[in-house]
Amino acid sequence: MPDAQTLLFRRFDGTGRFFSTGNAAAAASPLGLLFMDFVTPSRLRLQGTAQRTDDPATVGLWPGAQFAVQVQNSALTSHCARHVPRLRRLQGARCVPHAVTGEQPIPGCKRIDAVQAVLPQHDRHKADTAGGLIAMAAWGA
Repeated sequence: MPDAQTLLFRRFDGTGRFFSTGNAAAAASPLGLLFMDFVTPSRLRLQGTAQRTDDPATVGLWPGAQFAVQVQNSALTSHCARHVPRLRRLQGARCVPHAVTGEQPIPGCKRIDAVQAVLPQHDRHKADTAGGLIAMAAWGA
């Protein structure tokens, strides 16, 4: 389990792009995260070193997670929130996995016929159980 200087976060299935977590895949990598709270509002910046982990005990903290990222905190600073707009949460995101079972709906973008050939093997044919493929033109509409 992490200590007071370690942040853990999980990676759930998404578009298949690892823009925010890909750099931490192999070795410890520098990382900067900006946390925005639009309700309060406030901003917090965390800097540290990130590394991906596939440890079952850690990944298992979040049912449905693909892997987790451990960040060793080196600096934590609060930023002026003067330009952060006040917003309110209306509902949660539809594709976030269920907190207990880890099950999640298949994102519509993974049902597009034109992208099937480039999906990871574990995502191919999931569209069959979610209503079938969608033509690219229909997706755009």
